[in-house]
Amino acid sequence: MCLSLRRQFDLNESYETLAAEAIEYKYFIAQKMSNLKDTRVFLKQIEYNPRKLELTNSSLLSYQVVDKWPLIDSDNKPTRIDHGWLLNNENEVQFHFFKHPLQLWHVESKNLCYDIVPWKANNGLYELKDYCAHSSDFDENQIVNDKKTKFNAFNCANVYSSYRIRTYENLSDLLFQINVYEIEESGKLSDKYLATGYFKINKSVIESSVIDMDISMLNSNQIVGSLKTEVLLITSLNEESNYKIRKNYNYHFNRSCIPIGHRGMGKTFDAGTLPGTEYVENTIDSFREAYNRGAQMVEFDVVLTKDNIPIVYHDFMFCIDRLAETNSSKYLSIGVNQLTYDEVKQSRVFSQKILKNTDLSDELQNFFTSKFMFPTLKEMCTQLDSKLGFNVEIKYPLDLEDGSHEISNHLKWLNRNQYVDRILKELYECCQDEQRCVIISTFDPNLCSIIRMKQNKFPVLFLTNGVTNKWVPYKDARCKNTQRSFSFARAESLHGIVAHAEELTKDLHIINLLFSDTAKAANFLAYSWGDELNDLDKRQQLTQLGINGIIYDRINESF
Repeated sequence: MCLSLRRQFDLNESYETLAAEAIEYKYFIAQKMSNLKDTRVFLKQIEYNPRKLELTNSSLLSYQVVDKWPLIDSDNKPTRIDHGWLLNNENEVQFHFFKHPLQLWHVESKNLCYDIVPWKANNGLYELKDYCAHSSDFDENQIVNDKKTKFNAFNCANVYSSYRIRTYENLSDLLFQINVYEIEESGKLSDKYLATGYFKINKSVIESSVIDMDISMLNSNQIVGSLKTEVLLITSLNEESNYKIRKNYNYHFNRSCIPIGHRGMGKTFDAGTLPGTEYVENTIDSFREAYNRGAQMVEFDVVLTKDNIPIVYHDFMFCIDRLAETNSSKYLSIGVNQLTYDEVKQSRVFSQKILKNTDLSDELQNFFTSKFMFPTLKEMCTQLDSKLGFNVEIKYPLDLEDGSHEISNHLKWLNRNQYVDRILKELYECCQDEQRCVIISTFDPNLCSIIRMKQNKFPVLFLTNGVTNKWVPYKDARCKNTQRSFSFARAESLHGIVAHAEELTKDLHIINLLFSDTAKAANFLAYSWGDELNDLDKRQQLTQLGINGIIYDRINESF
């Protein structure tokens, strides 16, 4: 690969000044739109770290660089690669296929594969020309393959498959044709498909961002089966900084294990430790004290109020005082998204944790009120030292395995795209100087995919409960255990996972997986969280094994 550079310079500058300057550059791979008048591209790969070219007096006017391909750095090692993100006005549609999604009636189980053909349905039906397609699938242990458009993961046990299409077309104009083929014994693809189905993006799909579909599969105009799929829509953030590539994630890697304060100085209400302490969880004072005690980063939860203000709070519900004449419980639960931020600060609003501690004195009740709690994300950024890193956990309610939901009354939340956009824009605005190290984590795998594709500034880590008896597991198959979560994160090009210590400290196989040569080569970050890490021996065990960050309550104790 050859790179030619030409330098324009001021004739009044000295040779010494010119020679002292270094030129930085990066390589990227992009797919250009077929329309010659359209300069938009699909960004597919880009180097993390810039290359440097030191000028000499003999090369001030022009210089020619010869670089190796595939991309190799100065130490003859593969360069770190980012797998691209959505540029402004670009959209992505993902099809997710979980265990045994396809049912074909009167057809024996065979080796099957599929392809998806996108069409533009606007004043006629036209095959879509300008799009970028990619697919991947993985099982419990690894990424099975990572190929273009076709693979035979249908109806394989414990295999999760994903197919995605990026396009600049309006989502409401898109129609998808899904064809199912048989793979012959010779390994070749059959010329005829067994069945085909169609999926049209409509208003309800766009408004929800994520939808479960049961698509009828046809052959000769007869229904011959059904295909279950989850469809995820990702819209671009449309920020000017989406085109800035000088810094993207570099400063988060190559770090030794760091102590991370869980909600600041630790949980106040869940660990049987009523607030006899002056540091209440998820408050400015608690985060500031954690930094003073040695925390390099703090972990905290972010939700949106009714007027879409990002606030720091762990739960999905508040508590407010009931009317005095009621004979029922003293407190009434109300959704975080049912109160504006002004209402939260001006009313006697409590943390939901007060429901577990109803016999508190008035003095202790004050620890649960908005007087001390519920800082905004903006206040976090402006009132805390920029050297203190942030692990921002974005909360979003999910379905549980037992058929229940994290919020029992199923309050209507903003769709995932709108929800994430509001939080990301606040982070972009507050972190323009790029001094603060910020990572984003969430338990929602779809939210991980959305945040990952919307921006290139903040690393995204998949937060997982793993195998545990402490809580009802999430319904989503990608959350079942740490091993599967790891495979999903790798297949989705996420930047790491935050593994629950309960499973991590019991299963050395998982630890070996997280710290494998493959994971290290991909600069995969592994953090851990959980009550187990309040034990010094467990913290030291994971530190010695190479974990990148430990989230724990007792930040004032030895690390």
